[in-house]
Amino acid sequence: MKLTQLSALVAAAVLSLSANAEPFYMVVPDGAVDNQTANTYQFGIDFRATSNYVDSDNSYDGTNASTFVTVGDAVNDVGVGTVSSLLGSNGIAMTANNLDEGMGDNWQLSFNYNINGVVVAVDNSGLPASQGIGAFYGDGVVDGDNLIQIYYDVLDVNGNAISSVLVMNLEVLSSSGTIGNAVFSAAVDFTGVDALAQSLFFFADGTNWFDLWTDGQPLPGIEIAARIDTNVDPQLVPTVAANGDTASRTNTLNGSLEFNRVPEPGSLALLGMGLLGLGLGRRYFKQA
Repeated sequence: MKLTQLSALVAAAVLSLSANAEPFYMVVPDGAVDNQTANTYQFGIDFRATSNYVDSDNSYDGTNASTFVTVGDAVNDVGVGTVSSLLGSNGIAMTANNLDEGMGDNWQLSFNYNINGVVVAVDNSGLPASQGIGAFYGDGVVDGDNLIQIYYDVLDVNGNAISSVLVMNLEVLSSSGTIGNAVFSAAVDFTGVDALAQSLFFFADGTNWFDLWTDGQPLPGIEIAARIDTNVDPQLVPTVAANGDTASRTNTLNGSLEFNRVPEPGSLALLGMGLLGLGLGRRYFKQA
């Protein structure tokens, strides 16, 4: 569902703000004790990402791979990963006394993503060993693209997934940060999810995420905002394809994912208009 121009502005305004993570819990069908996790402040995440670049300005000299990627080039990022831990308010994984309800043993959350962006910064100071590349992602509109899709997996005794169902979509609306550290702002969306998602995620006060999203408050598609903070290492020089048309690199990333409810409609609209009046300027950087 597309937002109106004003709604898109307000969405961008909300997701540009930094806020403390709102505690939440999960009710899982394959838990170790009572199927309800302890209150969690963040997901710890680990994943591998492949960035595919297009030489939009024909900068590649045909020999030196470091000349391929320049500012303005298009990039497509694809990746897979897992939610490796539930983090408490102190940022430490909650594993004692089955506070995570057997996460990683009985069940897990996995994800994949496919997002498009534009290169906004290239750092060649580390050549020939490394090349820092930053890009921005997201169009600020909830329209079903630039998705991170999260799955609930049931695990066998060896830790292998024996079933997997879609339980959440995160639509990336914007990104910020520096080369080597990427921060994504996203909207939680439950379009096309399995029935399990209807009673899986809850804020600490008992608010059901699926119900909140279904009710459509305050704006369709952005009832719950997500913030993904990632770190990238190493920063490899992309490998150019044999035909010289594209280049790609794969990196290992880790980071955290947190959630917040979007403010009430009245305060949200005032916030958006206030930022508009101030001529809000934003810079987006993402290590690809």
